[in-house]
Order: sequence, then C-alpha cells, then structure tokens
Amino acid sequence: MTSNIFRIGLLVLLVLLARPMFANSIYFVSVDTSTLPSLQGPYQLYLNLLDGNGTGDANNTVTLDTFACTGISLSGCPSGVYSLTDSSFLTWTTFGFTAGGGVAFRVALTGNLDANLVPDSFQLSILDGSVNPLPTTDPSGSDAVLFAQFDQSSPILQSYGSPNGAAITFSPPVTTMAPVPEPELGLPVSLALCLMLLLRQRLRRMTGYSPDPHGRPASDSHENISL
Repeated sequence: MTSNIFRIGLLVLLVLLARPMFANSIYFVSVDTSTLPSLQGPYQLYLNLLDGNGTGDANNTVTLDTFACTGISLSGCPSGVYSLTDSSFLTWTTFGFTAGGGVAFRVALTGNLDANLVPDSFQLSILDGSVNPLPTTDPSGSDAVLFAQFDQSSPILQSYGSPNGAAITFSPPVTTMAPVPEPELGLPVSLALCLMLLLRQRLRRMTGYSPDPHGRPASDSHENISL
C-alpha cells in the first residue's frame, strides 16, 4: 500500500512537469514597414513550417506572439498567438497587418533534429495585396523575410530585406536573440510532495497503521508461545 502511494505521487509529479514545450531559441524581431506603399496592400504575413522528413512527425513548433506596433501600423497591429507544428509536410497560416510603421513580435523555435538528412525549416514572408511575396535577398529564392533551419538544437533565425532594384524596398528585420527561460520545478515538486503526504495521512486513518519511528517492522498482534 505504501509503495502505491509513492507511485501515485510520482505520477502526479510527472503530470505537473508536463508543461508546454520550452523553446530552444527565442528572438525579438522588429520590422520597419514604413517604406511599403499602401496602394500595394493590404499586406499579410505568411508563415510556413516544412517537415524535413515529410512524415508529419510533429517534433518542432514555431510560435509568434507579443506583437507591438508603432506609427500607422498601430491601426492594424496583429494580436494573439500564432503557432505552427510540423504535423504535416507543410503547415502554414497568414494574417494581416497595417503597413506604414514598425511591427515587432517574438519568435520562439524548438530545436529537435530529424533522423534523416533533411532538417525542418521555417519561413516568414510578406505578401502584397495580390498575395505575392515581396522579393527578398533570400538565397533559396523563396523570398523569405525570416528563415530558420532546424539543423541544430538552437535554431538560428536569419533575416532578409529587398534586393537592389526591387519595386518595393524594405530593410532586413532586426533580430535580437533572447535568453531561454529554464523550467520552474519548485511548484510542481512541492505540489507532488504535498499530495503524497495527504495520501499517507489518509492511509493511516483508514487502516490505523502508524509506522515505528525507529523503522522497526510491525509485529503481529499475537505472541507465539512455545511449551
């Protein structure tokens, strides 16, 4: 019975520790959209997460949140949380924003490596009013404004601006790497220990069992008498 109590406590501890996955890399990103002409809008941010092995193993996640805007962009600043997990070969989403000011947000990336030679990859592009990506200096030719490859435990987020001669010009976003917070174990451990103590007290009340303070095993209630 006592061993079952500790098993239950251990299970509770594991459940309490099963928090959302912590990111391996966190970046603060600032995009200057003041050079984007309003006549070419409305603009959207296009996000896609490509699963390298093509099986949709769902082992990596990208999250964008903590949006903040300045200037004209305040009138159409994104909000909420946008999260992609590579549960299929290609996972993507789009959302709008008002160009003309500054658009800042946080990007969090996990860093799980695939077993094959092709890593997962994340891309963010800016789409114009015709849903075409604005050209960038992205060497892959996919016109990414932000790009990360999951080829290491802490993925690196790269940024690209418009190429020379582009009809719509903008500078590469400014990216700043932020420290990754460590999981907080104090509260889950404390809760698990408290539950184990409560279960032990309940066992004592139900069975009347009280362990010997010196650790001696309990003896039978009757005595063996030899003649």
